[in-house]
This record gives sequence, C-alpha cells and structure tokens, in this order.
Amino acid sequence: MFSESTLTYNATVAAGSGGSPAPAPAAPTPPPAGVVPGPAPPLSWSIVAKDGTFPGDKHSASARVDTLEECKALCEGSTGADDNQMCMAVAFKPAVGPPPPPPRKVCTSNCVMVEVKGGYHAGAYNQTQTKDITDLASCKAACMKDEACVQLTFVTRPADPCVLYQSIYADIETGAAGWVKCDAGSTDPDKCAAISTGHGPADTSNCVLYQALDMSHQVMQKGGPAKAPGTDTHMLHGRRVKVQHDYPAAAPLENIEPEARADKITPVKFAMSTEFPFDNKVEIKVSWEETGVTAVKATLHLRIPSWLEAPLETVTINGAAWSSHGQPGSYLAIDRQWKQGDSIAFVLPTVYKVTPYTGIDQIAGFEGKRFALSVGPIVLGCVGNLSATTNAPVLPVAPTAAAAKEWLVPAEGKTLHFSVKGAEGITFMPMWEMASADRFTTYPIMAGG
Repeated sequence: MFSESTLTYNATVAAGSGGSPAPAPAAPTPPPAGVVPGPAPPLSWSIVAKDGTFPGDKHSASARVDTLEECKALCEGSTGADDNQMCMAVAFKPAVGPPPPPPRKVCTSNCVMVEVKGGYHAGAYNQTQTKDITDLASCKAACMKDEACVQLTFVTRPADPCVLYQSIYADIETGAAGWVKCDAGSTDPDKCAAISTGHGPADTSNCVLYQALDMSHQVMQKGGPAKAPGTDTHMLHGRRVKVQHDYPAAAPLENIEPEARADKITPVKFAMSTEFPFDNKVEIKVSWEETGVTAVKATLHLRIPSWLEAPLETVTINGAAWSSHGQPGSYLAIDRQWKQGDSIAFVLPTVYKVTPYTGIDQIAGFEGKRFALSVGPIVLGCVGNLSATTNAPVLPVAPTAAAAKEWLVPAEGKTLHFSVKGAEGITFMPMWEMASADRFTTYPIMAGG
C-alpha cells in the first residue's frame, strides 16, 4: 500500500549532541485537538452509456426534471438526493409529454400496515433510525409514529432487522417481508401506498438515480448496457461512499517552543519506508540538510492504527526499545532530541477480523451467516465456484477471528492469498488482484463446522 513517504516540518534546534532516548511516556498521547480533515476531492462526471442503461441498484424515486444538470444535482445531493443511500450515477432522457400526477399522500392518522405481496417495494430508506428494534410489532409501531414512513421491511437477522422507508416505487424486490402504511380499511398495498410515479427512463420520469451500476464482466459479455434510445447514463466520480476520518491531521508547528527564534528553526525530514500490507515492517528515518545542526528537539506523534487488537508491540529507536504502549486509535508521543540518521522502527501485527453482513439482501436459510474477512485494514474477496442458488459459497468454518487463523491456509509465494481447509476451490485474495473473469463475493456464508 505504501512505498515511501516523507514528512517535513520545522523543529527547534537543541543545544548539545543529543543523547539517549528519554523515558517512555506513561500513557499514549491523544491526537492533536482542533485539526479538521481537508476538503473532499471535487466531483466530476463521465458518460458510460450512450442511448443505454446498465442494471443496478436504484438510489431513490425517479424524478422529472428539465435538464441533465438538474438530474446530476439531485444525485450530488444539492437539491434533495437521499444521503442514506449514496448516489453514484444517473440515467437521463429529455422529458416529453405532460408532467405526471403527484404521488399519493402518505397516511398520517388512523392508519394500518398492509403486507406487500411477494416481497417489498424498492425505495429510499434509513437503516440506522431503528437499529435497536428487534421485533416486528415494534417495527410496525415505529413506522406508524413516523409521519415520513411509507413502508417497512423486516428480516430475521442479528443486526438491523427493521428498516423504515421514506419513499417507494412500483418495483418489487424479494428477500425481505414488507408492509406499507395505508388508510384504515385498506387491503391492497398497490392501491394505498404512496408510490412515487415512474421508475425508469421508460416511465414519465426522466431522471433515474442509482446507488450502484452493474458494469461487471458478465454484463459486458452479454452485450453491455441495455439499449434505451434517447437515454444516456452518467457516472459520478469523487464520492462513492461516505468517508470516515480515522485520525485528524497532525498540526505541523505545535511542537515548536514559543521562545524559539527564526535563526533556531531548521527543516527536519521524517522518511517512512514500508511495503505494508505485503510486509509488516515499518521504518522512519530522521534527517536534515543543515550541516551545522547536531541535534533537534521535537515531539513526534506516531499514529497507531485503530484496527489493531492490542497495543503495538515494541517501538524501537536505533534498535533500542522505546515503548510498547501504542494504544490502537491513538498517537504515541516520542519527545526527544533527535540526531542525524535516527531510525524509528516497529512491526505491525497480522490481525484477522470477520464482520457480519447486516444488509437487507439476506439469503433464505442462511440469515446471519454471511461474513466479510479482513486482514488488517484489507478486505479480502472470496473467489471460487459460487452457488447458483445462493450466489455465495457455503464454507464449513466458524466465523471468528480466532478460528480463521486455523482454517485459512496461506498460499506459497502469494501474500494475502489463502485457501480454506475443507472448501476445495475457494480462495481469499485482495480484490485488486482478481482477474476480470473471477466470480467473487465479499460476504461468503460461514456456516460453522
């Protein structure tokens, strides 16, 4: 992931030639306060299908707009795109004919929940607002209390079984049981639900938002995008998912002593060398160009990855142990007089993690048994002959990090490649190393055994 990076900032020149490292701090130093991440990269667009559309997951209800720019603005979020499902593409066709009638109003009093036949309506939803609800009765009560709720889905699973929808359209999806909010006495959900008008370029709506496009090798082999005269598909670049900043940036001049004069400041370079994740060793070397400087005094805040399971094992300076108190998700402060050529070194541990799938697309008979496997911060893809019924392999393994150390078999000569004991033909590997024809899943079924 990395080759070499350099950090250059000012440090005060200290008298003398340096000396032994100072005693290790008793506790890790928290990240510097008051520093916020930099601005997000600019958004841009490209056309991926002329007179055509790709299959994919719809982002929210379609809209009727006058221009492509308005359609793109909906996707970018400046005029109301739903933040719960990140929009990444649009299919747009110039509007023709009269505008569609307004959607039905949502029931706000004396309402009932009516079950959808065969599944649930696709739509825009909020999965976090009901994360503590675990039974259907409470899920229905939550939708009844929420005036914006038009539908709920309920799936028996360990996390987030109840999901409330703010808008739905005519498309019916399977994999979960759905109920729509209707006026009292209603029995047909298709007649009482607040279904948004249209859902595709063939409808009166001419702006369709997508949260994902299927541009896989299989789709391209079958002829690529579906023909849709007059409809072009555009993809948004620069924002695929929400970004969670694990750490704030370090303040470059916080370590400067207030009394330092301009003639006592010298640029110092910290150069990091590592081949992580292919090699867990990390080394940082200290240097500067001014030949008259024999030592500098500065506090280096060494970032400790939050994905570690335990404090980082010994950090060394010039081969001598400095500290073993690098708590995950913090900064380890190293305050000392630095000499030309000082070397900081440590070895990141190999950490296995399994993460359960909690989305709405459950597989019948295997609810709560799909897990992603990661090694450190790297999520691995599971490659092999995927089942035609589940579209995911059923592995006879226990879904725990401790068990993964036993059933994963490292491939000879291939870092981060593993076979699986008891599952012939299945391989875990980084997704960037997959061939274009590989069939894979991020969430295989780990059925125990």
